[in-house]
Amino acid sequence: MRNVVVATGSDGYAVAFSGGELDPRFGGSRNPALIAYARDGQPLGLDGFARTVAPGDAAGGRYVSNLAGIDVVQAPSNPPQGGSSSSSFTLSGLVQRPTLYDAVSLAALPALTESVTYTSGGRPVSAIFTGVSLWSLLVSAGLVTDPGVKNSELRQYVLATGSDGYEAAFSLGELDPRFGGSANANLVAFAQDGQPLGADGFARLVVPGDLAGGRYVSNLVSLQVLDTTRVTTVPEPGSLALLLSGLFGLAMLSRRREGPA
Repeated sequence: MRNVVVATGSDGYAVAFSGGELDPRFGGSRNPALIAYARDGQPLGLDGFARTVAPGDAAGGRYVSNLAGIDVVQAPSNPPQGGSSSSSFTLSGLVQRPTLYDAVSLAALPALTESVTYTSGGRPVSAIFTGVSLWSLLVSAGLVTDPGVKNSELRQYVLATGSDGYEAAFSLGELDPRFGGSANANLVAFAQDGQPLGADGFARLVVPGDLAGGRYVSNLVSLQVLDTTRVTTVPEPGSLALLLSGLFGLAMLSRRREGPA
């Protein structure tokens, strides 16, 4: 849930997809994203031998032509805050107006209601949640973008953290209604079936399009807007071992050179 996939074209244009929106156990069951090599039965021509296709998006910002690289990056991990019931959360990162929300300030915002069914612990859960659109919260905080980079917001993602340290990522492209955001808005919910959330804290995430509840982050304590270009890729275990063996070899070579002639 903390992984983010970055697709980059030969011209350096880059966009992000969250692991949760691609995984068929969660949001990936709807209109799965493709790495396409043909269009209307023919090669892609000027779009290169391969490009990304995001069928659920209203606009083509995440259709990366002349695909040159796909990297999986991992969001930074935040320390847990004891796992107790949350009473506030912060909205921070690449926003102009970092904000602290509590039950009163969240309930004062325009509310939406979503009826959802998802699996949790292997069992189906059906509920009606009331809350605030996650995208609306981000917009109200003023997203920080780079005017010199085309669709720079499509490289960004939101990391949601619960009080127990559980985290889940959402790409801005899947939230923005101009791209993958849909009528079934992701919510920062404060009520379930007309009642407070109880053990789930004063606020939790609700993701109507996901089959399983892995991104329904309870006891929300933090929402951070982050940029994939500022996160390093996670090395594969084999690559890490090769790197360490190389460093060990350099150290031994250095010791030999420093020894007596």
